[in-house]
Amino acid sequence: PSSSGASFTVTASAPAGVYTFSLHAVGSDSSSTTHDAAATLNVVDFNLSSPSVSKLSMGASSASAPISFQVSAAGPFSEAVTLSCSGLPSGAACNFQPSSSINPIPGTPVDAVMTITTAANTIPGTFTVAIVASAANGPSKKQNFTLTVGSDYSLTINNPSVVAVKNTSAAFQGKVTNLNGYTAAVNLSCGSGAPPTCTAAPSSVTPASDGTAFTVTMSSDTVQSYNFQVLATGSDALKVSHSVPVVFTSTNANSNFSFSIDPNSQSESIAVGETAKFQMSLSPCTLCGAFPNTVTLSTSGCPPLSTCSLSHTSVAAGAGPTALSFTVQTTAAVTASTLSVRSEWYSLYAILVWIPGLMFMERRKARLLPALLLLFVLACLALTISCGGGLEGGRTASANPGTPAGSYFLTVTAAMNSSPSTPTQTADLTLIVQ
Repeated sequence: PSSSGASFTVTASAPAGVYTFSLHAVGSDSSSTTHDAAATLNVVDFNLSSPSVSKLSMGASSASAPISFQVSAAGPFSEAVTLSCSGLPSGAACNFQPSSSINPIPGTPVDAVMTITTAANTIPGTFTVAIVASAANGPSKKQNFTLTVGSDYSLTINNPSVVAVKNTSAAFQGKVTNLNGYTAAVNLSCGSGAPPTCTAAPSSVTPASDGTAFTVTMSSDTVQSYNFQVLATGSDALKVSHSVPVVFTSTNANSNFSFSIDPNSQSESIAVGETAKFQMSLSPCTLCGAFPNTVTLSTSGCPPLSTCSLSHTSVAAGAGPTALSFTVQTTAAVTASTLSVRSEWYSLYAILVWIPGLMFMERRKARLLPALLLLFVLACLALTISCGGGLEGGRTASANPGTPAGSYFLTVTAAMNSSPSTPTQTADLTLIVQ
């Protein structure tokens, strides 16, 4: 010991917990002077449980099922624990719930869930992935599992809702696309609930990077809607499968068919000379599938001195909901102007100049005088008419008054003329020209 104190170190280790003990000091003097000092040692740690799966298989462009695990405090632990993962292939990512930063406390562990997502270009293969839990100024904990990413493909249908008269066929247009090196053949079929006739052609395709096309043709002798799946099953060891929901509606040629034409806005206001555009949608009824016949579109009520036009004058049979636009171009007023006609009298002045000369013509030419006077009268008459009927010194060009201001009631009519019932729908619109 010294007057300023002598330092010393006590090294201790133990499992996580709280330890209360005494430091005991005995002097080497003849009296063996003894002192004790109370001490408390907090040994803190946290634990990371094993994940709920040891092996996980998934394809490209997909998300895994939830992987659950638990983080618990050991001893009087009160730090934040950060969660991450390592060993994932390029194009894959991990996500944690409730958060990637959690706070377990003694007696209250945190239940966490991790999901893995892959991109379309994720490299296929088998990988050792670690769930990593770390705390500031402390060691990290890891739990490993095996991730297998298989090569995959996508299945798309361009027209998932089609309609046909019963006993006639319609077709879905589809494509199978290679995502990350899938080379096995894919078998195509119609799922449960399909119409009596439903065939994919070709029935087996090999996905290409830009897509391999196929069609599914179906028909029915019954009037009804069929909701089913177009199925794709790979011939690889994992039998990678995909499906797309579709609707086929078989209709009776003589049955009633309904549809609607719905404007986004029934009223527009513009200044004279501006253009108004009404957006609207033409849609078959929910259970009708698509238009069995061509729909013809027309308009009425176009304002004076304006131009009205539709983006579609007809919608073809087999089409589904269709976006339309109705455009009204108004005309601005043009002010009238006065044009000089002084030049038009120059010819008359020229005629007047040679009239005195007629008085001195030889007698043998005097017989021409009546004809020349008649020509003079006709010339004066023509010039008078061209000048607007008077000697006003000018003429007025016709003015364009433009589209008159006011409210105009317009109608867009949609008629399925070839249907026996000839259903017709209208959209009533208001245009205010200011």
